[in-house]
Order: sequence, then structure tokens, then C-alpha cells
Amino acid sequence: MSAWDDLLQLASPARKTFLSGLNLPEKIQWNVLSRILGDNAQTTFGLQHGFASIQSVDAFRHQVPVAQYEDLRADIIAMTKGEKNVLTREEPLAYDLTSGSTGAAKIIPYTASGLENVRVALMVWLADILETYPQIAHGRFYWALSPAAREMQQLPGGALLGPVQDSVFFGEEAVTALSALSVVPPELALESDIETWRTETLCHLLAAGDLTFISIWSPTFLTALLEHFVQEPEAVIQALHDGISGCRANPYRARTIQSMMETTGLDTTVIWPHLAAISTWADAGAKRFVPDLANLFPHAAIQGKGLMSTEALTSIPISAAQYPVLATASAFFEFLDDDGNSWLAHEVVPGCKYRVIITTSGGLFRYDTTDIVRIHAPMERTPTLEFIGRAGEVSDMCGEKLSGQSVIEALEPLSCFAFLAPLVKQFPHYALVMDADMVDAAQAAK
Repeated sequence: MSAWDDLLQLASPARKTFLSGLNLPEKIQWNVLSRILGDNAQTTFGLQHGFASIQSVDAFRHQVPVAQYEDLRADIIAMTKGEKNVLTREEPLAYDLTSGSTGAAKIIPYTASGLENVRVALMVWLADILETYPQIAHGRFYWALSPAAREMQQLPGGALLGPVQDSVFFGEEAVTALSALSVVPPELALESDIETWRTETLCHLLAAGDLTFISIWSPTFLTALLEHFVQEPEAVIQALHDGISGCRANPYRARTIQSMMETTGLDTTVIWPHLAAISTWADAGAKRFVPDLANLFPHAAIQGKGLMSTEALTSIPISAAQYPVLATASAFFEFLDDDGNSWLAHEVVPGCKYRVIITTSGGLFRYDTTDIVRIHAPMERTPTLEFIGRAGEVSDMCGEKLSGQSVIEALEPLSCFAFLAPLVKQFPHYALVMDADMVDAAQAAK
């Protein structure tokens, strides 16, 4: 049995369970909430908010207010110092930092049950993409891990403070298979020198003629990596020829790529002819960069990722749905409309926008993610959703209250990178900055 077979065997039951529950979002969500409340009823937070007495969603809403991170910061800090039963009965296994779009860095706890919820959702996605693109199983993959910007820290309570690598979320059973199939050694993500990381990553990638699948976060991650190679190919080709840090010498491959660069320039169909699919962010601010990625890889399908943050995994891309499907078993979800009314998964209306509120096994209770989503047609009775931006990203030079979400939507028709720059000289205004070679003034004026 191959490593891909092992992964599919691990992942298929999760996909089967998820698909069988698409008609039962209300039941699944109540089961998730009931379990979280029961598990944490005797914690300090659970006792303060009467978790043990909550028998309905309405009671939960009444007894537990919507929380911003600052409402939980003191409790989370206490947990990092070793205080027990503060937010969760489980002791967190690790913590990670997220800076968010505004404010100070946030420390997010990861419990075993919280990680298991994420693992199951990722298994649903993995099984689905393997079923949709079976040719993936005929080669290896690249799961992009950014170079470590900071080291793991031991907290006073004994747990580790991030960065938590993506492989952790898949669980121990899957990690062995994933490591065997990765064209880039996972430990390379621990390389803190960016030049070394870039050269070695490119060397491993260029050596992998059997690459069939790529998973990245931002599409610009991959386009920028390859643009660096186009601008300075010599060092990478030399490393491929001679071998470097775990990447075996491959003179023939190096000469082939050198010849390609001298004749046609970068051609991904020549380097990776078997590449079947690329998984990447494709919503909100990332959407405008997807066409560049598609042009660079004309032979590969581009699959948008679901909504996943440090705090929670909200949606899962499923091939049968146009938009990612709500991950009903990973957390309890509420959706706030513009009037502050809370709606549940089975109550949201296609076409409407909502702010996502989560309750997780990691101790985030009615936590405001600030994520804004647009609801689309359900898959059976479970909503599909599109991430369109974050609340709270507002520019207000002179009362205009210009939101980041509205700017993204306004600039979306432009076929190039563009942004608004606030200017205050003479009078407060914004300048639209874009590539004049790709967009004419008439198109921009619209």
C-alpha cells in the first residue's frame, strides 16, 4: 500500500461522515455546542456563565456575551502561566500567535479536542481532493510552509508557544505519510535565513519532476518564489547540479532546466508536467492574484481554500460545491447581521453578508472572528460561504469611514495589483495606485 493509499484510508471516513451530515446542520451544531459546554462547565468561565444550566441556543446567547479578544486576553495569559480550568478543562497542548489586522498580538490556545476538530475537517478536504484529482496519487506534493520567523518558546505553564506547523493539524498517523510524499523536507520550514530557505526550497522543487499537487496559502507566495528564480536562476541551478543540504545532485535535471531558461524561459508545464492541482487562498484580497497563478500554471486546476484562521477552521472546499462548505463539526458557528442579530447555520440567507462568531473546544466562547462572509446556495441544507474580508478595517480621515471590504470589492474588476494610498497634503484624499501598462484610465475611472 502506498503512502497516498494510507492517507486516503485515513481521510475517507471523515469525508463520508461529513457528506452524510449535510442535511443535518442544526443537529450537528447543537451536538458540538452541547459537548463544549459540558466539557467546560466546571471551569472558571463555565461557572461564571452557568454552562451547566444551558439547555438551548437561546439560553447560551443570553448567558454568554459576544467576546472580543481583549475580553479573553487575561484568562488566556493566566493559562499560559499554568493556571488550570480557566477557559477549558483540557490543558492546552500549545499556543500560537496571530497579529490579526489590528491591535496587539493575540495568543490562541490549542487543546487536543480542538486540534482533533481541525484534523477531521482537513481529512474531509484531503479525501475530497484525492477523489476529484486521482492523478495526485501518482506523484508527490509540495505543502508550503513559510520559513520560521520566530522560534518555539517554552511557556511558564509548560506548553509551547508557536509557530505551530501545518503538519501538526493532520495528526500523527497522517504526518508519516505526508512527510514521505513531500518534495520539500518539512524541517526546511525551520530555516530562519530567508536566502538559504529560498534556494533550498527551489532546488527541491525543481528536482521534483513527479510533482502532482501544491498547497500554499497566498497565491503570491508561489508566484514570488518563482519570480525570484526567473530573476536569479544561476544559484539555484548550480545547487541542483551540485546538490545541497538534502537535495541530491542532479546534473541532468539542472542542464534541462538551464536549457529551458535560455530558450523559452520559465515553463511550468515542462518542469512539472504531471501537476494536477494547486490549493490556495482565492477569496477577498487574494482573489486578484489568482489569475496570475493560473497563467503561470495553465495545466493545473486552481482550488480555493476554505476559511481557516489561527482561531478556527470555518469552511471546507468540496468539489461538488462552488464555494466552501461550512465545517459544521469543527466549532459552533453564529452569524451576525448588520443589526447585530445572531443567526444559526440553518437560518442564514443566500446572498446576505454576516460576521462569523465562533465557539470552539479551545476556549473561545462566542468569539468575534471579525471575518465577513457572503452566504451562497447550500449544499443540501448546509450553507456554503465566501470570505469577503474583515470587519474593523476602516480608514476615516475626514468622516468617510472607508472599509477595507468596500475597497476590495471596488478594485476587484481591475486586472492588476492596485491599492488606495491615503494622502493628506493640500486636502485629505486617496490616490489609486496601479499598473498603467495593464489598466487604462477609462477602466480605472469606472
